Amino acid sequence: LPSIFLFHHIIFFNQNNNNISEIYIYDNQNGNNNNVFNLELNALIKEKRKRAKKFESEGKVNEAINEYEEALDYAFQNNEEITAGEILTDIGKIKFDENDEIQAIEKYNQAIDLFKTNNKNAEIEANYNNLAVIFTGMGLYDDAINAYEQALVYNEKANNNNEAKYYS
Repeated sequence: LPSIFLFHHIIFFNQNNNNISEIYIYDNQNGNNNNVFNLELNALIKEKRKRAKKFESEGKVNEAINEYEEALDYAFQNNEEITAGEILTDIGKIKFDENDEIQAIEKYNQAIDLFKTNNKNAEIEANYNNLAVIFTGMGLYDDAINAYEQALVYNEKANNNNEAKYYS
């Protein structure tokens, strides 16, 4: 009997020469090659993040957000929660820089939730510090103190000497 193949089409943007590369991946129906698709999806996530950082460095905020959001979608499709948390942190930073504190707070909290699920204590600490800075700037001092205290808790859990000790 002939094999039945599922077809996946992924497009990569090569920022070195501004060309789009297309990669075709064939997975057989019984799923033996799903890891090939996951590897290619990881490469696509990395490429989207590189493009987002490039746009961000050029001041093209909307383009950067769009690339990050696409990378975030791919990260969730590929069950890459840690990567998704990192992307949410990146989006939060842009939102903060754009004075959209409410969106920044939302993104940092989403990142914290993903990092907590995966015991990424240093990343949790950094995001609580980010929240504390925002709350301080908004005059929400009780919230800022709570965020700094949480950062210190996760600093201890991570057993590192990160920025929380300097801010408290």
